[in-house]
Parts: sequence; C-alpha cells; structure tokens
Amino acid sequence: MEALVRESPPKDLSRRLPPVWSAVEARVEGWPRTTSYAVSSVAAVLSGAVRRAVGVLDADAERFLSWFPGFRERVLAASQVSTERSYSRDFLEDIEVDARLIREHLERKRQREEQAREEEMRRVVEASRQRDLERQRELMAQQVEASPPRLDVEAAPPRVVVVLLNPVGPVQPLDMEVCFPEARLRTLLDYVRLLKTLSMSNDALAVFEAQGLTVATWTSEATAWGALLTRRMELALRFGELFQGPWA
Repeated sequence: MEALVRESPPKDLSRRLPPVWSAVEARVEGWPRTTSYAVSSVAAVLSGAVRRAVGVLDADAERFLSWFPGFRERVLAASQVSTERSYSRDFLEDIEVDARLIREHLERKRQREEQAREEEMRRVVEASRQRDLERQRELMAQQVEASPPRLDVEAAPPRVVVVLLNPVGPVQPLDMEVCFPEARLRTLLDYVRLLKTLSMSNDALAVFEAQGLTVATWTSEATAWGALLTRRMELALRFGELFQGPWA
C-alpha cells in the first residue's frame, strides 16, 4: 500500500488501484484486520485526492463506495474465526469515515452540476422567450405601419378569423395551474398557446383580439409571465417542453 498508493501522484492513482483491490480480495478472509488496515490507508488517500477536486478519480470513488459494503461483511465474518494477531481490531469505522467524506463530496458535486444545468436551461428558455417576444413586437410594429387607421370602416377588409392552437399530447396539471386569476393569460397553457399562435400567424392584432387582449394588456401580461418563469424553474422547464412540442 505504501509503494502503490500513499506515494502515488493523484493522477496516477486510478491506474494503481486495481492491483490493490485484487490483493485485498485475495487476503481478506485470511487476514481480515490487517487487510482492513490496508484498505483504511487506501481510503484515506482516495478521500483526500477526491476532495481536492481531482475529477479523474470520481469513477474510482464511486466504485469504492459500491464495493465497500461487501468488503465490510467479509471482514466481520472472517474476524470471528481468525487467529490473526497483527491487530486487535478491524478498521471498518476508519474506512467508513473516509467513505462518508467521499460520498458527501460527490453528492455536493452532483448538486452543483445539477444546479448549473438548471441555470443553463433557465437561460436557454428565457433567451428563447425573449427572441419570440422581440419578433412579435417587430411584427406588430410592421403591421401598425402597414395598416394606418381608416375612416371608412365599412370599406375595410374583414379581419382574419384566428383559431387558437392546442398542444398535441397530454396536458399536465402544471399547465392548468392558475397563476394570474385576473389576467387573460391565466395559465401556462394560455400563455404558451398565445405564443405558438403568434408564431404561426401574420396578424398579431387579430390573435390578441381572439384572446381578448390589446397590445397594452399583452405587454403587461407577458412581462408578468416572464418574471414568474425566472422565479419558478419547474414552470420554465415546462414552458420549454410545451413550446417546442407539436401543436395543432
């Protein structure tokens, strides 16, 4: 153990561990306490290296954590019949301390990685939403410029009838949660439906009218939804799923 592990550079440790575990497997029944002391030495080195953020050892640490319970049982069973005199006790509690430190470190690392993924997803969803809103603002501005108010109402062409879209697939309870009771876009489904309809229509004002909105109320409600999506990650994730999914 001294030669293979304790003096090993951290990046070389992964290559040196397999022969150590092979020796442990071969000796544990005959020398349970001595072998547990050796494993304790290895666990201390592995724990220290992993907690110094040597990422190349994460897989070795995971394998050690899954292997250790079986090793513990073999040490306890062999110790009951062993005539070994080298040590008066096993070192399982010492190993457990390092196993706990490794486990906690890996769990914190997973939490940080998951948080980073959620932050990235939130950023992507928000960027997509902002692009859609900007495109709709540009479209509305173009329509207003191209269609100035007319005094002759009877001569004006009839407005296109807008049919609001519906998602193809099951609706989840989160989609129907009433987030803004007093608004026209009360639920996430209402909000995404309007955005999808806008993305497939050449008449944004007609879409707003079909939903009972004006340009002013749309701006206000879209702003409120944007703020809510930045606060509630589950809504932001579902927004992305709904918006990217099929509609009809």
